[in-house]
Amino acid sequence: MLSDAVDFYEKAKATDALNRLLENAKEEGDFFLFNRLSRILNFEGTSDDWMYLARQAEKAGKFTFAAQAALRADSRDAPEK
Repeated sequence: MLSDAVDFYEKAKATDALNRLLENAKEEGDFFLFNRLSRILNFEGTSDDWMYLARQAEKAGKFTFAAQAALRADSRDAPEK
């Protein structure tokens, strides 16, 4: 159902609602939802955003999400070539 809401908000260009969902996904440590919403909103996130998500995911026992978010944070810190 949340996926349907994201689809609806995306089609409606409801950026405020999408941003609220993005923040909720970050707080809940939901890597896939945060990643999807980030793409929709054209928001890459800072390494701090991704590390916060990783810590939240770990607290919630979502260890795979935590690892993926930590990798994303590391890639944000890597120097560009």
